[in-house]
Amino acid sequence: MFQTMDINMDVMRNIASMQLDSNKEGKVMTLADRLRKEGRIEGKMEGEVLGRHAVLQRQLGKRFGKDILDIRMQDRLRSASAEQLDLWAERILDATTIEDVFRE
Repeated sequence: MFQTMDINMDVMRNIASMQLDSNKEGKVMTLADRLRKEGRIEGKMEGEVLGRHAVLQRQLGKRFGKDILDIRMQDRLRSASAEQLDLWAERILDATTIEDVFRE
């Protein structure tokens, strides 16, 4: 069954280990409940990253001009992790150029 499904193995391990977890009433969490919970958590995390991305993009436009982001910088923003976005958001406070924000 699992050979034909495209499911992240970490998600499957979490589901298997959580099958015996109980909710607040002491009932066993069903597989459907667990999948919904995983989906909500993943959706929330993705939403937080998208929010950080949007804020940083607005900050960069305000600080350095709306058309300052070249294709390379836009790609870096889109593919950045939450931690990387946070680092850049901190750097923008002291940066004198946009390159200062994105330096390695």
